[in-house]
Amino acid sequence: AEASAAETSEGEAEEPAAGITYPLEEPVTLTALGGIYQPRTADKITSWSESLPYVEAAKATGITIDMTCVASNQLQEQTQLTISAGDYPDLFSSLNMYYQVEDLIEQEIIVDLAPYLDEYAPDYMAAIREYGFEKDIVTDSGASPATYYINIGVPNSGMMIRKDLLDKAGLDIPVTYDDYDVVMAAFKDMGVEEPWAMDGSSAGGSDVFNAALGVQLYSHPIQGSGNDGFYQVDGKIKFGFLEDGFVTYITQMADWFSKGYINPDYVTANENNNSEEFTARIFNGTIGAVTAGKNNIDTYNTEGQALNPDFLIIPIPSPRLEAGQEIHLAPWRQSSLNAGFFASSSCNIEALLAWHNYWFTEEGNMLTNYGVEGLTYNMEDGKPVFTDYITNNPDGMTLTQTTYIYVGQMGVVDNSREDQWYSEATVEAKTVWGENVDNAWKIPGSCTMSTEESEDYGTKFSDISTYIKEMFPKFVMGDEPIENVGAFQDKLYAMGIEDCMADWQGALDRYNQR
Repeated sequence: AEASAAETSEGEAEEPAAGITYPLEEPVTLTALGGIYQPRTADKITSWSESLPYVEAAKATGITIDMTCVASNQLQEQTQLTISAGDYPDLFSSLNMYYQVEDLIEQEIIVDLAPYLDEYAPDYMAAIREYGFEKDIVTDSGASPATYYINIGVPNSGMMIRKDLLDKAGLDIPVTYDDYDVVMAAFKDMGVEEPWAMDGSSAGGSDVFNAALGVQLYSHPIQGSGNDGFYQVDGKIKFGFLEDGFVTYITQMADWFSKGYINPDYVTANENNNSEEFTARIFNGTIGAVTAGKNNIDTYNTEGQALNPDFLIIPIPSPRLEAGQEIHLAPWRQSSLNAGFFASSSCNIEALLAWHNYWFTEEGNMLTNYGVEGLTYNMEDGKPVFTDYITNNPDGMTLTQTTYIYVGQMGVVDNSREDQWYSEATVEAKTVWGENVDNAWKIPGSCTMSTEESEDYGTKFSDISTYIKEMFPKFVMGDEPIENVGAFQDKLYAMGIEDCMADWQGALDRYNQR
């Protein structure tokens, strides 16, 4: 109710670069099918159409999105039923998760938007070009199957350490691998049971410790996580577990394990870094350093200082071979696009693109990122600052819920908006973890395999991934001698890893040729 009552400022029409005038002369309603995550709706809305950004955008543009929403976990089934029935809404979301979208264009189920973008969405296209996403909004055949929003990648996870223990040991923040070894040895001597909480759910440290060795072992090139290890250097696909850098890394991990820096039961003990049992070990001083997300820093410090006033955990850079080394891989995704809507053959394309374009105008950008002035934010010293309606909601909604309902993820997402409700240490983490990291070796997120490549990759890599998960901890814990790493790599070849690399190479080559 609050969302529908809020009014945009002044109600004046805005004229983007190419002369689109908002609101449109004639109101338009577009039907849509989408998903919504019910635990975050706080029983306030049942459809995105009721969310604050959609309600206010309808007023500003004259374009209403009438969206039927199902629970997120039901969207695939509902989408497939709708496609099969042939009675399409104007708009779909998430089709790329369930179909080869080029096939849907060929079948004339959805429309190729490429011929219309410059004319009907000039501000959108200006942003796409500004951020270098021209290749990412099209398929290998040159079609643009959907509208997209821009998410600028920022460091969101990395290494953090007990600064109070460092000070007690008389040590500086570690920079190199040798520095890390000295710090962990000192923590061990001080009685810290687990100097470093090695991640039990990945290949050790979510790419924090191996990135400076020039290999990726954990981060999935598209989804962002998983024991995949594919990356590219100068257009050539690599697989981290086959590289010399992996041998260096696994040797280092085995050495640290043998020295008692890593929990003997790390695979099970550290499988869930958000579990109460795990975080309790951080609060009570059992753990000296950990790889975790930036949102954990404030929780760690608040809970830790309740038990020990001297407790202080801070973000630190991942280890380097030498100070100042630039890293080309990192445990976070590069800047990316998020798909918005796919237009069915019945859609009013001009209206859809005018609506989408609005989010890339100055007014639309403020609406999606901050909501409505006077309700969800106020301007202070020239900057938008969220009100208690977002950060201390009078209806008892959590911050996660208010940001889900009252601000959006359209246009160019301003990731700095979250800085307002985090401590200086958490905000600083993005800078610390991103120092001398360019992520240039990541596989572009818009690479797509062909049907044949995807089937081949899925069949072979499933077994390869299982084998890696089985063998990695054996090497770390000494159950498998480091001398057998060569045999481990030979088996990866025998299992078809080169075919999987070729599948990614085909996808990357076509992307680079767009």
